[in-house]
Amino acid sequence: SYIIPGEEITIRDAWNLMLVASSNDAAALLARIMFGSDEQTVSMMNAKARNLGLKHTVFADPTGLSADNVSTARETAALARLGLSFPEIRQVVQQNKFIFTPKGKAGREIKSTNQMLTWFRPPEVVVFGGKTGHIEESGYNLVFSAGNKKYELVGVVLGSKSNETRFSEMLRLLQGGFEISK
Repeated sequence: SYIIPGEEITIRDAWNLMLVASSNDAAALLARIMFGSDEQTVSMMNAKARNLGLKHTVFADPTGLSADNVSTARETAALARLGLSFPEIRQVVQQNKFIFTPKGKAGREIKSTNQMLTWFRPPEVVVFGGKTGHIEESGYNLVFSAGNKKYELVGVVLGSKSNETRFSEMLRLLQGGFEISK
């Protein structure tokens, strides 16, 4: 956990911790601040999924830690596309790191869990960022987006056996999508 009990933090820092560092504590904190409880947050998330026509996506908790959260690669890509359409999300998930500064304490450098931000930098391709995830039941997962002058690609890797594998699988997907030689 990046948040130490008793620390006072800004909502902006919690937002950055959730999206850059994959902090489940920050996700839970923001869910409770915004909607009052995990249950209310999950209810709203599921209502939004239904509204978006996501028939195979079901949320069980706001952090992604429950094995009862389920989706498909296609629906995950649709959610990523929607999320990345918001500048407030796109700007944060592009960050390799940020300085987390709890009230009255020295800042701490927090690094992104998304290694694609440094690995994937071909010429004339803009990286839009993405999100990592992992639980034992589903393995290592990654959604990532990048684009060039012609189009934007959103890639989804679900169920990788290791942290390294999810990134190498995504790298292959994007290289093929942009027709980039190794």
